[in-house]
Amino acid sequence: MFASDKEVEARIKSIYTEGMVQAAEYIRVKLEEEEILSRAFNHNPQRGTDEFELVLVGHSLGAGTASILAILLRQHYPSLQCFSYSPPGGSISMPAVEYTKSFITSVVVGKDVVPRIGLHQLESLRADLINTIKRSKDPKA
Repeated sequence: MFASDKEVEARIKSIYTEGMVQAAEYIRVKLEEEEILSRAFNHNPQRGTDEFELVLVGHSLGAGTASILAILLRQHYPSLQCFSYSPPGGSISMPAVEYTKSFITSVVVGKDVVPRIGLHQLESLRADLINTIKRSKDPKA
């Protein structure tokens, strides 16, 4: 029913952290196993539920998870749209950015640092903090 793991694996390489990938995959499996979306879209065809479009929305880590889920579901729901508010920054590859431009919209509000900082910057900050602590003559306990 949904795209196979092999079909989407190339699309989600270098995307987000392992936790968000696992969460998105868990949600995808639940949606498929329990036929949640099929039942929702077919709930009341007289009222047009079969004409509804799928929209995913998330904020912060949920935005990252929603974006990954959008990639996983895109093949089965080609009109799917995702609105990602303040997603973790710098964790999606350029090929993935190009692939998702038509169906994922990211919104960054104000001076929120989370969407603006990338994985490389976080790793650099971590290394700097560790080196500073090692060089410090102050007690660590």
